[in-house]
Order: sequence, then structure tokens, then C-alpha cells
Amino acid sequence: MTDANRDNAAPVFAVVGHPNKGKSSIVATLARSSTVRIAPRPGTTTTADRYPVVIAGGPLYTLIDTPGFENARRALAWMREHDTTADQRGEVVRQFIREHGHDPAFSNEVELLRPIVDGAGILYVVDGSVPYSDEYEAEMEVLRWTGRPRMALINPIGPADYIDAWRSALDQYFSIVRVFNAVTAAFDKHVDLLRAFGELREAWAGPMSGAVTALEHDRAERRRRSARTIAEGLADMLTLTESRTLKREESSEPFREPLQEKLRGKLRQIERLTRRDVEKHYGYEGLEHDEAAASEDRKLLEGDLFSESSWVLFGLQKRHLVLAGAAGGAATGGVIDASVGGASILMGTIFGAVLGGGLGWYSAGRVAKIPTTSRWLGTAIGGKKLTCGPIRNVNFPFVVLGRARLHHAVIAGRNHAAREPITTNFTEADAGKLNPLSAEQTRRFSRLFARLGKARNDGGQLERLTDQLADAVAGLLGD
Repeated sequence: MTDANRDNAAPVFAVVGHPNKGKSSIVATLARSSTVRIAPRPGTTTTADRYPVVIAGGPLYTLIDTPGFENARRALAWMREHDTTADQRGEVVRQFIREHGHDPAFSNEVELLRPIVDGAGILYVVDGSVPYSDEYEAEMEVLRWTGRPRMALINPIGPADYIDAWRSALDQYFSIVRVFNAVTAAFDKHVDLLRAFGELREAWAGPMSGAVTALEHDRAERRRRSARTIAEGLADMLTLTESRTLKREESSEPFREPLQEKLRGKLRQIERLTRRDVEKHYGYEGLEHDEAAASEDRKLLEGDLFSESSWVLFGLQKRHLVLAGAAGGAATGGVIDASVGGASILMGTIFGAVLGGGLGWYSAGRVAKIPTTSRWLGTAIGGKKLTCGPIRNVNFPFVVLGRARLHHAVIAGRNHAAREPITTNFTEADAGKLNPLSAEQTRRFSRLFARLGKARNDGGQLERLTDQLADAVAGLLGD
């Protein structure tokens, strides 16, 4: 294939470097793939594996994970023995591949060089947490002999103590040098890096700009789908009840607490399933959770939904509870006004706001108590029905919302290079930094929660809640 034909296709980049320096981690993050093999021992990657990034049916670009250099000095020595003039060095590299294609001594070098001579750009990866040494110079010189566009990525696997030394050396071999931590880099760092890829070759600028636009749109769509999932989970939780039919002579007291706990269990399950769906939206199906690895004061996500700590950390403060109660009461009162055609002269709205505000204040600091009611089923049927829920505590949906926002931020901020089980590295002190809701957001959510509590299947209210959630999760903790 000629260079002109290659340039008309989606750009391809070979990720190369020394063994065990984070090449596969770079590929996993930039390809957004959990299928890339990552292990702490060298030699995990033995073949050149391709990972196309596909959105809306077409590849935006392709990353190739390659084996690490094994005998770069011997390969360079061979090339120098066959050197003629600088303009022929690319052909010397091709000759090296042809002559050593089945030589086990150079299997890694042949495997990583083949996609490069076929037209791939070069992404050379080093670990900025280890000292620079001249053993890497043979690798960089071999890559320079290919004549292909190339840039270097400094990926600090540990403390970034040697970045300056690495940059000084890499600047002599590569036109672009970037620091990029594959595990911790935020999404904006991803797109900045992709734009830099487009600078390597003029023909790649347009495709990589298009790739950035597509990825940003895809990111917004994932956030929107997550917001819809959270909205549906909240609606389910706000309307959930649990009932049991009792005989006429049976006392309801022995059944109250078991029925309440059954309802709590179902609410916890809705939250768990909602989280799993959000994780799937970001490509993390089957993600492991390991809060046992976190200290007690860091278990913000896996702490029980009905624990006092969850309500202290994620519930509204008293001043916002009054706003929430007033807004929710007004929404409920508005339903009353509408039902009588306005004949109440808005007294329902006014009364609801006053009562709701008082209940909001009263609810501050109280973990949700589940209302339990019983009613007779009539003489023809006999017996009575004991019903728990739905939870009407003003703070309850805000606790669910706060936990959902934090979970979304953790998942949206996670890279596919991270393979450890998810933990929340936040303390209670951090909870106050989680981009708290404004007074206006509190009012809007309160009105939506109140209305959804009355009509779970109201598509319009669900859509409005989704809109509010999409805004509320955006920007939280770097997303």
C-alpha cells in the first residue's frame, strides 16, 4: 500500500517500547478496551494486536499493542552493517524484517517493526518513574531508521521523579513528547493526546480532529444514558412499596419490621442494579468492587444506603432541606390545585409549600423511617393488607442522588488501564467538595421528586429529571 492510500484510511499507531513500561496500559486507555492484556510481569504481549476505536460503525483510529524490544542493540548493529545512505534506511529496516522473520532472536523486533514499515505512526512509551539510561538509545535509533512519524509518551508507573531527564533525551529523537499517565489521566488529557497524534502527519490532522469530536459526542451520550438510568432508578425507589395480606385476627406488629426490611432490601437492589447499568454505559461490564480494601472512613459508596453516615454525607443540610420541603410541598399542592380546576385559588400550593418546608426541617438528620399502613379488605374478602412505603422523607431521594453522582464520577473518571477492583478514595472531608447542589438545583429536583412519587410512569417528568441529572453529574470530580 502506498503512503497516499494509507493516509486516506483511519490512522494507525503502533505503541512500542521497552518491555513492561506501560505500553498495554496506554493501548487499553486510548482504545477504551478492557480486553487488552495487562500484567506486572514483562513479556505479556508477544504479538502485535490491533485495537480499532469504532464509533457509529466506522474506525476512528487503530492502536497496535506490540511486544517490547528484546535485542535492539543487535538489531541496530545489523542495520548499520547494511547501511548505505540515509534515504535508504527505511528499506534496510524492511530487509531486516525479511531476513529475520523466522529468527527467534529477533522475534519481538520483527513483530513490532512490521506494522510500522506498513505505515503505522510510532508511539514510543517509557516509564518516567525509572532513571533514564543509554540502553534505550538503540531502540530510539532503530525507530528513527524507519522514517515514520513518531512521538514519545512518558507514562509514570510510579512517582514521576525522572521526567525531566527523559524529556531531555526523548526530545533528540521525537518531534513530540508528552507526559500521559494511562491509569489516572482525565478525559481531557485523552483528547489532547489525540490532537497531538494529528500533528505527526498533515494527512492525519483531519481524521484525528474528527475522532476527538466523535469521542466527545460519545462521552456526552454515555453521560446522558447514565442520567436516564439514574432517573429511572430514582423513580422506582420513590414509588416502591411492599405489602402483605394478613388474616383478620392477626396482629400486624410482628410483620412490620420484616416487611420494612424487605422493602429496604429491594431499594438497595435497585441502587446496585442502577450502578451496574451505569458501569456498562462506560464499558465496564462485570467491574469488581472491593471496599474491603478501603478504610472505614473511605467507604462512601459501599456504605449502606440507610446508614447514618450515608445520610450525613449525602443528605441535604437543614437550610436546603427547607427549600426541598417547600418545593416538594408546592409541587404536591399544585397537583391538588390542578385536580379541582384552580378552584382552590392556589391554596393547595401555598399550604403544600408551608407544610413541606416544616417537614423538610423536621427531616434533617433523620434516617428514613418507612411508613407502614394497614387497611381492611372488606367483609367479603376478610383480612387486612399491611403496606410499607413508599418513603416520603424529603431527604431520601437526595441521599440516593448524592451516592449516584459520586458513583458516576468514579466510573466516568476511570480508565480502562485500571484493572484493580473499584474503591472510593475519598474521606468524609471530601464529601463537602463533591460539587454540592445549588439552591435552584435543590428546588428543581425537589419538584421532580415529588411529582415522580405520585406518577412513576410520567415520561415527561422522567425526561426532565434526566435533563437535570445530566447537568448535575457533568463536571463532578473532573468528569
